[in-house]
Amino acid sequence: MSFSRASVWTRAVADLGPNAPQTVENFDEAIKNFVGAHTGTQDRHALVQQLIHPTKPRDLGVQAFYYRLLELNDAISLIPGAAHDAPLNDEQLKQAFYDGMPAIWRERFVNSGSRLTEMARAEVIRYFRDQERDV
Repeated sequence: MSFSRASVWTRAVADLGPNAPQTVENFDEAIKNFVGAHTGTQDRHALVQQLIHPTKPRDLGVQAFYYRLLELNDAISLIPGAAHDAPLNDEQLKQAFYDGMPAIWRERFVNSGSRLTEMARAEVIRYFRDQERDV
Protein backbone atom coordinates (compact mmCIF):
# COMPACT_ATOMS: atom_id res chain seq x y z
CA MET A 1 0.00 0.00 0.00
CA SER A 2 1.43 3.40 -0.90
CA PHE A 3 0.58 6.72 0.66
CA SER A 4 0.52 10.09 -0.97
CA ARG A 5 1.98 13.16 0.67
CA ALA A 6 -1.56 14.46 1.06
CA SER A 7 -2.57 11.41 3.08
CA VAL A 8 0.56 11.73 5.24
CA TRP A 9 -0.32 15.39 5.86
CA THR A 10 -3.92 14.44 6.70
CA ARG A 11 -2.57 11.87 9.18
CA ALA A 12 -0.14 14.41 10.69
CA VAL A 13 -3.02 16.83 11.29
CA ALA A 14 -5.31 14.06 12.58
CA ASP A 15 -2.63 13.02 15.09
CA LEU A 16 -3.11 16.37 16.80
CA GLY A 17 -6.57 15.26 17.87
CA PRO A 18 -10.08 15.72 16.53
CA ASN A 19 -10.72 18.99 18.37
CA ALA A 20 -7.26 20.52 18.10
CA PRO A 21 -7.56 24.28 17.62
CA GLN A 22 -5.99 25.84 14.55
CA THR A 23 -3.02 27.51 16.20
CA VAL A 24 0.52 28.25 15.13
CA GLU A 25 1.78 25.76 17.70
CA ASN A 26 -0.44 22.98 16.33
CA PHE A 27 0.56 23.82 12.76
CA ASP A 28 4.23 23.61 13.78
CA GLU A 29 3.56 20.25 15.42
CA ALA A 30 1.81 18.97 12.27
CA ILE A 31 4.78 20.12 10.16
CA LYS A 32 7.16 18.23 12.47
CA ASN A 33 4.98 15.11 12.19
CA PHE A 34 4.92 15.42 8.40
CA VAL A 35 8.67 15.95 8.06
CA GLY A 36 9.27 13.14 10.55
CA ALA A 37 7.30 10.79 8.31
CA HIS A 38 9.75 11.50 5.46
CA THR A 39 13.08 11.81 7.29
CA GLY A 40 15.14 10.19 9.99
CA THR A 41 18.10 10.66 12.28
CA GLN A 42 20.58 10.03 9.45
CA ASP A 43 19.00 12.88 7.48
CA ARG A 44 19.37 15.23 10.44
CA HIS A 45 23.01 14.28 10.90
CA ALA A 46 23.72 14.69 7.18
CA LEU A 47 22.10 18.13 7.15
CA VAL A 48 24.15 19.30 10.14
CA GLN A 49 27.32 18.06 8.45
CA GLN A 50 26.36 19.81 5.22
CA LEU A 51 25.91 23.06 7.16
CA ILE A 52 29.20 22.70 8.99
CA HIS A 53 31.08 22.15 5.69
CA PRO A 54 29.23 24.22 3.07
CA THR A 55 30.46 25.38 -0.32
CA LYS A 56 28.85 28.35 -1.99
CA PRO A 57 27.88 27.35 -5.53
CA ARG A 58 29.45 29.59 -8.15
CA ASP A 59 26.08 30.65 -9.56
CA LEU A 60 24.53 31.46 -6.17
CA GLY A 61 24.92 34.98 -4.80
CA VAL A 62 26.45 35.64 -1.39
CA GLN A 63 23.19 36.91 0.10
CA ALA A 64 21.20 33.98 -1.31
CA PHE A 65 23.83 31.57 0.06
CA TYR A 66 23.46 33.11 3.51
CA TYR A 67 19.66 32.84 3.38
CA ARG A 68 19.93 29.21 2.27
CA LEU A 69 22.15 28.44 5.26
CA LEU A 70 19.53 30.00 7.54
CA GLU A 71 16.72 27.98 5.94
CA LEU A 72 18.63 24.73 6.25
CA ASN A 73 19.60 25.51 9.83
CA ASP A 74 15.95 26.15 10.72
CA ALA A 75 14.98 22.84 9.09
CA ILE A 76 17.23 20.85 11.45
CA SER A 77 14.79 21.21 14.33
CA LEU A 78 12.01 19.72 12.20
CA ILE A 79 13.89 16.48 11.54
CA PRO A 80 13.90 13.77 14.20
CA GLY A 81 17.31 12.99 15.60
CA ALA A 82 19.84 13.25 18.36
CA ALA A 83 20.34 16.38 20.44
CA HIS A 84 24.03 16.46 19.50
CA ASP A 85 22.90 17.18 15.93
CA ALA A 86 21.50 20.54 16.98
CA PRO A 87 21.01 23.60 14.79
CA LEU A 88 24.09 25.80 14.53
CA ASN A 89 24.33 28.78 16.84
CA ASP A 90 25.15 32.30 15.58
CA GLU A 91 28.93 31.86 15.79
CA GLN A 92 28.80 28.47 14.09
CA LEU A 93 26.61 29.90 11.32
CA LYS A 94 29.05 32.78 10.81
CA GLN A 95 31.94 30.30 10.61
CA ALA A 96 30.04 28.05 8.21
CA PHE A 97 29.20 31.02 5.99
CA TYR A 98 32.85 32.09 5.97
CA ASP A 99 34.05 28.54 5.27
CA GLY A 100 31.67 28.29 2.33
CA MET A 101 33.18 31.27 0.53
CA PRO A 102 35.70 30.82 -2.30
CA ALA A 103 39.27 30.31 -1.07
CA ILE A 104 40.59 33.47 -2.77
CA TRP A 105 37.98 35.58 -1.00
CA ARG A 106 38.87 34.03 2.37
CA GLU A 107 42.56 34.71 1.64
CA ARG A 108 41.76 38.37 0.92
CA PHE A 109 39.75 38.52 4.13
CA VAL A 110 42.73 37.28 6.17
CA ASN A 111 45.17 39.55 4.29
CA SER A 112 42.94 42.56 5.01
CA GLY A 113 43.56 42.04 8.72
CA SER A 114 39.93 41.19 9.38
CA ARG A 115 39.18 38.76 12.19
CA LEU A 116 36.09 36.64 11.97
CA THR A 117 35.72 36.41 15.74
CA GLU A 118 35.70 40.21 16.07
CA MET A 119 33.07 40.89 13.40
CA ALA A 120 29.30 40.69 13.50
CA ARG A 121 27.70 38.32 11.03
CA ALA A 122 26.27 41.28 9.08
CA GLU A 123 29.79 42.71 8.64
CA VAL A 124 31.10 39.38 7.35
CA ILE A 125 28.23 39.10 4.88
CA ARG A 126 28.83 42.68 3.72
CA TYR A 127 32.55 41.95 3.21
CA PHE A 128 31.83 38.96 0.97
CA ARG A 129 29.09 40.79 -0.91
CA ASP A 130 31.75 43.40 -1.72
CA GLN A 131 34.04 40.60 -2.92
CA GLU A 132 31.26 39.30 -5.13
CA ARG A 133 30.65 42.75 -6.57
CA ASP A 134 34.37 43.17 -7.37
CA VAL A 135 34.52 39.97 -9.42
